[in-house]
Amino acid sequence: MPPTMIDISSQLKQMPIRREGLAEKVLHRILGLVQSGNLKPGDRLPSERNLMDILGVSRPPIREALSALSILGVVESRHGGGAVITDLTAHRLLRPLDFYLSLSDQNIRDMFDCRRLIEVEAAGKAACSRDDDSKEKLVQLATAQQGVTDAVSFRIADKEFHEKISSLAGNDMLARLNDGLYNLGLDIRREASKDPATVEKSITEHEQIATAIQAGHQGLARNAMAKHLSSIEQSTLDVLSKHQSESGKRG
Repeated sequence: MPPTMIDISSQLKQMPIRREGLAEKVLHRILGLVQSGNLKPGDRLPSERNLMDILGVSRPPIREALSALSILGVVESRHGGGAVITDLTAHRLLRPLDFYLSLSDQNIRDMFDCRRLIEVEAAGKAACSRDDDSKEKLVQLATAQQGVTDAVSFRIADKEFHEKISSLAGNDMLARLNDGLYNLGLDIRREASKDPATVEKSITEHEQIATAIQAGHQGLARNAMAKHLSSIEQSTLDVLSKHQSESGKRG
């Protein structure tokens, strides 16, 4: 049963807010309630006036905190006024980081370093799985991609392929991290997938990963995934370099 407005107000009142860094304190208070599960997707926050009374702060820091929470994807304004906790999906919450990644090639390299740390391990764990039916489906998916000729179909199949590996790894937390990292930089990778040669290379690498996982070769599966991620990283950096070059010419 969702908390009532009285419940939410009571939770917000539990700790006094110091005068120093008021907006940041309000932001952390609300984030803390979200992280603890006291605030759930769809919960409506008290009005600005009520938040002022509850937290003992003026309107400016309340608005500043709500604005920051909106940018972070934690709250959104709804018709009729008021702020509501969003669905808190990884895609929504990682948008600010996605923008950050678009700013430089170093940011993208850092993101792919994170993907390698997590997805290479996921491939190794998937190879150890005893779910032979799911392994067979992974191979079938990789094989079916050979008939993919357009970028949109490939992106759909690519997403499903990586999700199946995460599922085979048998670790929900790892799967969530994989999904969040996969969604970063999608705008750039979307453009990279328009290149038929890039798609063809990815499909070939998918087959190598799937074959290694089905055979239960943990080391080969890890190596194949590492190779695949390096290929994706390079194609992503190539697109970014093209954008930067075009931007420089326009400037």
